[in-house]
Amino acid sequence: MQRLNHHHLFVFYTFSKNVSFTKTAFELSIAQSAVTSQVKALEEALNLQLVDRSNPRKPELTDEGKRVVEYAETIFE
Repeated sequence: MQRLNHHHLFVFYTFSKNVSFTKTAFELSIAQSAVTSQVKALEEALNLQLVDRSNPRKPELTDEGKRVVEYAETIFE
């Protein structure tokens, strides 16, 4: 496993509160594509699917994603 990138984790954590790539991008003042790529990079680093993107208009956290959010809460709150 690669070293955990806390910036990617923070972007994912923020995404988990909004469950929207667009809202997360606005909140963090970054491009939507940056949010998408950073969440994807975290998924690749952890070798887990954190977001179910089967409905592009309504992404949802997977069970693994929810567990990662619990971990992130201990760090960021």
